[in-house]
Parts: sequence; structure tokens; C-alpha cells
Amino acid sequence: MLDPACCLSLVTPTRSLDVVTTSRQQCDWLQRSVQLMVAQAHENEKKASMHVETTIMKKLGSMTVHKHGRKGRPHKTNLNVDKYGEITWKGKSGGAILLQEVLELRLGHATAVFHRVSTQKANNPNHCLSLVTASRTLDLELHSESERDYMVIAFRYLLNKMRDRAREAKRMKAERGVRMLQEAYQYHASRMQVQAQPVGYDLERYPGSSPPPSPTASSS
Repeated sequence: MLDPACCLSLVTPTRSLDVVTTSRQQCDWLQRSVQLMVAQAHENEKKASMHVETTIMKKLGSMTVHKHGRKGRPHKTNLNVDKYGEITWKGKSGGAILLQEVLELRLGHATAVFHRVSTQKANNPNHCLSLVTASRTLDLELHSESERDYMVIAFRYLLNKMRDRAREAKRMKAERGVRMLQEAYQYHASRMQVQAQPVGYDLERYPGSSPPPSPTASSS
């Protein structure tokens, strides 16, 4: 018969590794060691991801693009992407959009802005991409197809990371709410248990606190 206190399972999305230890102490030690290694692995992954994001942001900032607008001629500028996911650019009026607002990336002449431009100038659609939000588009033309492809890959990576962080924050918020409800329930249950207990007075310890005897009892 296996002792449940000596059993440990490491569970992944696709399989589990089930281990039986020789003692409870060994099982506890193994569990703490695995938890420590998992936490360290997550920390290393987070640092590596942050390094990749920083490198991508610097590379994007060094690339010169032509920004197309609804009116006027396209102008040359550089994009800046900060750690909060804000994309800014300089120009006649400048502007900014947030990564979290981007709904999709479109390649080629796939927006109203590029449709207007394509009728006026035979620019190469393989050099173009658009970041589409609910209220506007950011329409960019690169010097080559390879530059355009790099920018597409870079923005897709940043978008995925941004959405992963949003999902993680939402999950942590939900878990925090569940814990608060559990703590509130436990507190309420303990209060109800205390109130339900009868109050006992030690009459011998507090002389004079007992009620006076009834006349009937004294006469008898």
C-alpha cells in the first residue's frame, strides 16, 4: 500500500511524472527543490524575454520608415516603442498608438490610406505594412521587403508578449479575488462559530454575580 505522503507528481500540459519516495522527509525535500527550480526557471525566462524585447525595441527605433497618412505626402520618420507598449513617431504633427490597441497587422496595400497612395504612386506593396486599431491605422513603408518582414515579426512578438502579460494579470486578479472571498468566508464562519458558543460564567470566581435565591427556596 503506497503512502500518499511519499508520492509526488510533476504535472505538465501533456503528461505527468509520478514519483514514489522512500520517506515523507524525502518527498517534502523533493517538492521544495522542484518548486525552487521552477521559480528560478520562470525568473530566467522572464529576464531573457525582457532582453529580447529591449533588443527589438532598439532595432525598431533605428529603422527609418516612410509613414503614409490620409492627406499629403508620406514623410520619413523613426518609430519609438517604449516598455509600456506605446508606439510614437515624429513628423508634422507626430502621434502615438498603444500596442494593446492593435487589432491586426496587414501586409501590402490593405488599408484605405494605402489604397489612395497606390493610385498615385507605384510603390512596392511588399515593402508596406499597417498596424490596425479600432479608430485608425499606422501605415508604414520600408526600404526593402526584408526590413518589412523583420518589422512584422518584431511587432507580432511584442503583441504576443503584451497579450500574454494581460492574460497573466487577469488570471492573477481572478485568483486574488477568489482568495479574498475565501478569507472573508472563513472569517465569517469563525465569527458565527464564536457567537454560537454559549457564554459560561464562573460564579465561584466572581462572588456576588449569582442571582439572589428565591424566597421560596430560603423559606424551605
